[in-house]
Amino acid sequence: MKFIRVIIGTLFGIVLYFVFSYLIINIEFILFSEKELVNGIEVGVVHFPKQYVPMHSWITFGVFPLFLVVGQYLLYGITEGGSEKKNEIMAMKSILIGYFIWIPVTLIIGLLAINIPDRIYTIAGFLTMIIVYFFMKNKIAMNKGNP
Repeated sequence: MKFIRVIIGTLFGIVLYFVFSYLIINIEFILFSEKELVNGIEVGVVHFPKQYVPMHSWITFGVFPLFLVVGQYLLYGITEGGSEKKNEIMAMKSILIGYFIWIPVTLIIGLLAINIPDRIYTIAGFLTMIIVYFFMKNKIAMNKGNP
């Protein structure tokens, strides 16, 4: 039963992420689009300066793990109690901390024009989230040992 809850919560998180992505794309088109002719058809195109592409990619893709955890929490974590709820809240906190730690890194990558593929710094950002998670989990375990 718990396995099915995890799958349904994760799918709900994916749906939430697609809604978020749809909103972000629409906001980009409203604020930053320019009209261009492509094969005789006028289309709206969003052009970002090259130095902001890494940060834009991270803002768009970096929140994906957060939506997975939030989907599970919204469906089942609120009604659950005890360690399950605490673990999900700790996961959300660590993902947010790792996300915001990595935003300045992507800005520096873009401003210094360091040529790193999107996948590399996105994976490094996700690893930052995992490191923060284990750091927080270890700190909580150490605090339980000290009364």
